[in-house]
Parts: sequence; structure tokens; C-alpha cells
Amino acid sequence: MPLRINTIRLSTRGQVVELSHNLTVIVGPNNVGKSALLGQISRKLGEQPGMPEEPGALIAELDLTKPTLDEIESRLTAISPARPPGQYPQGVFNEPTYLTRQGGTIFKSQLSWLPEQLTGSIGALAQVFTSYLSPEMRLGQLGNTPPPDMYNNPQSSTPLQLLYQDRRLEERIAELTTRAFGEAITVNRHGGSQIGLHMGRPTAPEPPLGEPTDYQPQLMALPLASNQGHGVQAFLGMLMTLATHQYDVILVDEPEAFLHPPQARLLGELFVEFSKSGSQVVVATHSDDFLQGVVGAAGSGADVTIAPLTRPEKTANAVAQVPPPAIRQLYEDPLLRFSNILAGIFYKGVVLCESESDCRYYEAVLSHVLSSAEGSAYPDLLFTQCGGKDRFSKAVVALAGTRVPTAVVADIDLMANEEKFRETFESMGGAYPSIEAQVKVLTANVNQKTVEPDSATARIKIEQALASITSTTVPTKTANAIRDAVVRKSGWKQVKANGRSALSSGEPTQAFDRILEACRKVGLFLVPVGELERFHPEISNANKQSWLREVFETSAYENSPASQDFVRSITEHIGASQRQ
Repeated sequence: MPLRINTIRLSTRGQVVELSHNLTVIVGPNNVGKSALLGQISRKLGEQPGMPEEPGALIAELDLTKPTLDEIESRLTAISPARPPGQYPQGVFNEPTYLTRQGGTIFKSQLSWLPEQLTGSIGALAQVFTSYLSPEMRLGQLGNTPPPDMYNNPQSSTPLQLLYQDRRLEERIAELTTRAFGEAITVNRHGGSQIGLHMGRPTAPEPPLGEPTDYQPQLMALPLASNQGHGVQAFLGMLMTLATHQYDVILVDEPEAFLHPPQARLLGELFVEFSKSGSQVVVATHSDDFLQGVVGAAGSGADVTIAPLTRPEKTANAVAQVPPPAIRQLYEDPLLRFSNILAGIFYKGVVLCESESDCRYYEAVLSHVLSSAEGSAYPDLLFTQCGGKDRFSKAVVALAGTRVPTAVVADIDLMANEEKFRETFESMGGAYPSIEAQVKVLTANVNQKTVEPDSATARIKIEQALASITSTTVPTKTANAIRDAVVRKSGWKQVKANGRSALSSGEPTQAFDRILEACRKVGLFLVPVGELERFHPEISNANKQSWLREVFETSAYENSPASQDFVRSITEHIGASQRQ
């Protein structure tokens, strides 16, 4: 049985991360302890008796499945056979010893007690079974290395030695580096006492070893991978660690570091692919692109879990687990798979809007509100759209599993479709029966305001419009006039254009106020003036993009107390949710 981390019990009481046996992705906003958590997992695994406890540790305990004694000996022997007692460069030893890949020494007598010396630790064996790749440690792994010593130690102990012996693995890595950087890699088997890794491929065919041809000078002229930029080095370093499966547990902090978005997305896909082949991989990431790659590959049958980490208090952490079945559902929904909604996991709150224009407007208003308030910090919110009103509930449910505080901002005519309104309200935790009577009162009043087109009046307007045509084609203005003459004037259209003032006084207005208050309590914010554009009725432009451009160019958003109060109420709700 390979080494596996089953659960991580945090120091905050009741908070547990359940790890997948394939890939676990730790995500969350800045400064919640993602990188620290990964570093402390590595430290815990290698903990030995007498080591001082780390102050302020995030982790209380690891629950492990440990390899047997036979498995431990087999793994050590695969790196280097047991050495008899004697003097070695590492010192004088009076009992058999094993070497680790890092050059450390493990005594044979340690094997029977080392794995059991501490709960949640495997002590010095951590360097054999685990690999911790921080952004800095991923660099400098591609330097030349000696070939396996076929006389004394024929086992391959480094990723480059494994590539040297496995041409199919070399071809797979070359294919992936071509996808990432447009250039393959070549293992140099003709360098004498050193194996090198080059970027590119010689044009001459490779000859048998020892036979000089144009291949060798062409290969030696290719640049070494170890001399490439940090992005190439980091990508190859992670890829070779994953693909060679030398470690049972691989911890990777910020895999996206040094990479452009397409490469980070590809890397997310590859982490899913290679985690299915034997290693348990735990990642801490700040990258939406990497996460998109993970979710995009999650339908391939890998056991993938996402664990959002938050810090509701300065000294306490909270975990929200998104289990493998939920990850596969995210993969199957194109809205979530190809939008940036899941990027909300990296923020302290998400505001879902109907359109991109709405997002930009409310962001601008919030920025102005904060700039006007001395000492106010930006609340780290993601404003994102979800393709219209119909998808609000699906996006809310997806984010609910991550415990990211979420608010929904919608025009007032969300209530025009009672089924969709109810679905959205309930997805946010609202009890619809508590407002159902008020909805019926409001709906009845709005429906009374619907105006059906009068046939006689319509005929006159159409004839007047047609009589005004002087061209051989129907102008757009005339077509719009004809359409307007026969269209049904919905009561909801009037309410959307005028907001609360379009309702009859008395019971309908009171019902409306109660509905808005109930919605705000669950994070559903209906625009009280009807729609976004009514915050600035002085700007009359039928095209929303043109309207928004004028709002920004004239800085009109800085002069709307109604929109500013509305945005404040949204941020206050999310702030309160963060503290729960």
C-alpha cells in the first residue's frame, strides 16, 4: 500500500480537509494560509521525536495510511541497495544503511520503528515517499546528471535518468512541451559521462551510441533546458516529477508561478491526468486558469476534490469541501466550465449580475464609494455575470458548495417569471412560502397595468408610418414604429422602467417593500428603481453599451446616491456573511 494522506485536521476545531487519493486542490482568497498549509503538511510528514512544535500551526494532525516494512525496503532498494557497514563519504556506519535520492542516510535498524514513531508522520522516510515543490524548488532541477551506474547501482534515481532509460516517456514529455512552448525536448544520450536535456530536436537521425554522425554536433548546439527561463524550467520540473511517479505524495505550491495563462490551464489538465497514475497530488493555487484546466479534465474519471480555505477570523480557518461528484457536475455545465464564475473561489465574495455591463457599472460605483470613504479597503469581491437571469440559481448552487459569500443583483423583472424568481430565491436559502402572498399581490397589481394594443389605434399608426416612407425599402425607424403599434405593453415593462413608483400605493407597494427586504436578507438584491439604467434617467440611449460609455465618460456614476446606497447594501451583506 503506498503512503496516502487521508485527512488533514486543522487546528481550528471541527475543520477537516478530506483528501482525494488522486488530486486535491487547495484554493481560497489571499492570506488565508494555502501555502502555509502545504509547507506544514511537508513538515508534519517528516516530523521526528524531539522536534519543537511549530507556533501558530494550521495543522493539528494528519491521518495517514502508511506503507508496510516490505514496501519501505523495496522502495529504498530501488533507489540504492543496502550498503554494508563501513566508511563512506557520508561517514562511518557500523550497520547496513540506505541512501535517499537527496543523499541522506537511513539505517536499516530504523525501518522497523521509524514509520510508527509519531502519529501522522513517517519521519526521515518522508524524503523517500514525498516531494514538496515550492516555486523556488522547481527551478534548477534540469541540470546534467550521470547515467545509471550499471556496475554498482543500475537503478535510475532521478527523473532525467528515467527519461534516459524510457524513450516512450521522453516522447510524452516532448509532446507536452511542444503543446506548452512550441518546442520539444531531447534527452542527450551521447554526452559521455553526463545526461543532458536539450530544447529542440536535431534534424539528423539518431545513430547507435558511439557512431559519430551529424546528429551529435546538432544536438550539442541545441540550448540546454536548464538555461531556459523560469517558466520552462518550472513546467518541466513539475512535469518530470509527476510523470516519473517516484513519490507517493507530491505537494505543489503555486504550480502556475512563472507560467502564462494557457500554460497554467494545460498544467491543470496534466495534474489530473498524471494523478491517476499512482501519486497522490496536493496543490495550493491562486490561479483561476489552473483551476479551469483541472475542472476541464475532471470528466476523465480522475478522483478530484477542491478544498476552498477561508479565514473568517484572524486566528481561525474554515474549509468547504467540493467533492469529486460535484467537480464532475461543474465539468458537465458549460456555463461554469467556460466562464470565470469559479474564480470566485479566490475572492472573499462574489456578486452575480445579469450582464458584463452591469458588473462594470457596479464595480465603478463601489470603487467611487471606497475612494470617498477614508480608510476603506477594497473588499476583494468578484463581479461576474452568469448569462442572464435564467442561470442565477445554478451559479449560486455551485458557489454555495465552496462557502464563498454570494450576492445576486437583478433587475426588478426577475419577478415577472415567478418560477425562475422562486428558484433563485430558494437557491439562496430563502423560504418562498414566507413571501408568496406578497408576490401574488404584487403580480396582480402589475398585470393590471398591462396595456393590450387597440386595433383601431394600431391601424392608424401603421398607416401613418407606411405613408411616411419615401424609399424603396422600409427604414428601421418605420419598422420600429409599426412594431411599437402592435406590441403588448407589459405591466412589468412599466415597473422595470419606473421601479417602485410605477406600483399602486397601499397594499401593492407594501408587498413590494416586504419582498425586497426578504430578498436582501438572503443576498438577492433587486434593483429598486427597476433596472440599472434608471439610476441615470438623464442619459437616454437605447444601446446599453453606449449608455454605459456615456455614464463612464461623464462620471455620472459618481453622482447617484441611489446606486451608491444600493452597492453599499450589497457589500455590507457580503461582509456580514464572511463573519458567519
